[in-house]
Amino acid sequence: MFSNWDDYTGDDDVLELVKRYHDMRTNDRIDYFDMDEFESIIDFYLNEYNYQEATEAIGLALKQHPYSLSIRLKNIQLLIETGRPSRALGMIRKVEKIEPSNYQVHLFKGIAFNVTGKSDEALTSFKRAIELCNENRDELLYSVAQSFLQTGQFYIANRFLLRAYNLDRNNVLVLYDLAENFERLDQPKKSLEYYQKYLDVDPFAEQVWNNLGLLYCKTGRIRLAAEAYDFATAVNPFYFTAYMNKADMLAAQDDYPGAIEIYRDILDKDADNTRALCCLGDCYEETGNYAEALKTYNHAISLYPDYSDAWFGKGLVLLKIKKYNQSLSAIRRALLFEPDNPDYWFMLGELYSRLNKDIQAVDAYKEAVKINPLDYEAWLACAQVFFRKRKICEAISTLSESYEYIRENPTLHYRLAAYHVYQQDFNTATVHFEQGLILNYSEYQEMFRLFPKTREYGFFYTLIEQHQHKLQHNINQ
Repeated sequence: MFSNWDDYTGDDDVLELVKRYHDMRTNDRIDYFDMDEFESIIDFYLNEYNYQEATEAIGLALKQHPYSLSIRLKNIQLLIETGRPSRALGMIRKVEKIEPSNYQVHLFKGIAFNVTGKSDEALTSFKRAIELCNENRDELLYSVAQSFLQTGQFYIANRFLLRAYNLDRNNVLVLYDLAENFERLDQPKKSLEYYQKYLDVDPFAEQVWNNLGLLYCKTGRIRLAAEAYDFATAVNPFYFTAYMNKADMLAAQDDYPGAIEIYRDILDKDADNTRALCCLGDCYEETGNYAEALKTYNHAISLYPDYSDAWFGKGLVLLKIKKYNQSLSAIRRALLFEPDNPDYWFMLGELYSRLNKDIQAVDAYKEAVKINPLDYEAWLACAQVFFRKRKICEAISTLSESYEYIRENPTLHYRLAAYHVYQQDFNTATVHFEQGLILNYSEYQEMFRLFPKTREYGFFYTLIEQHQHKLQHNINQ
């Protein structure tokens, strides 16, 4: 049952109708509702995803109106939405014999076929539905597009969205889905075009301004993105998503003062916004204002003691000011609330490493790569712990294990080249050094810096010279 009538923002007449229906159910009596009223009641429950009440309403509706096609179609819709498309198809075939010219029958048939992965059959049914539909064809085309969107067939969905748009160029639902879908299809220019068309129809749509900002940011047009976010917040001064997106964008551009100003503005309006608090703390940390960063993270923790990001941020600040034991405690608290976060495990490994607790460091790094095998920094850090203890075989073994996941990482190959040099295995060192040069030529200098012994071997310089000649030859061609 709909739990809070005060939260409902739809049609007041529908709300009164559902309340009357609910009162009938509560008092265990049977009142009469006509078919239109039952349709509205059923739609209310379907829109609330309250499928149990929708099922009850359909059952009662069929008792009062046993020959109603519209109620049977609602039943078919319910079966599809609750994951029973095959049963829905069986019911559709019965209804189709009675009403073969009803476009809605073919619409639901197409949707059921689509859900079961039969796209060709779905297209045939949708084509028949469109042929039979004489009114509101744009709405039907939009419904067909929704079916393909929900099944991830975005190119086909676009075809129907464009047809719907050509019938009604001011339908904001169609315009919004076109803009969003073109972005999915990696066509940002077309996406921008349809967001702009939407705003031509409704210039006060804050969510569309926000989406426009995200798209401008994604395509590197920072000034236009900032303007779009500002429009969103001008329309709705309490639209925190746009504030956050603008602040996050500024922080990503290293404009920390600008980001700090916006995060503070958010907190003036919403003092308990823990995400804004943590982002503010991060900006303070990046600017070296560690005292304010700690103060901000502690405030977030006081509001929500189990907020893992705040504990982690606090741990990072304490690490930077070399309060390792306090940092260790904070990172452990973060892991207590989010034990599957590989970044937390990596930072725990870093702390143990600085405290010279090598066994614990290795365990933490291994947990990080267990959760995220693509975390090359954790693999490299784990191997380096072994190397520092002169356990070079273990270091090589660790990186060999990582090879399955990060074989295209140049640092991996340079490290393996260095480790094999320390093992006097020059042939294997040569293989990895050459691969490192191919992946990132200039990084060999970092290997020489970290592993001074490698500078003593002339074959490395020979390989570097050979690679330089190859590069020059490729440039000249």
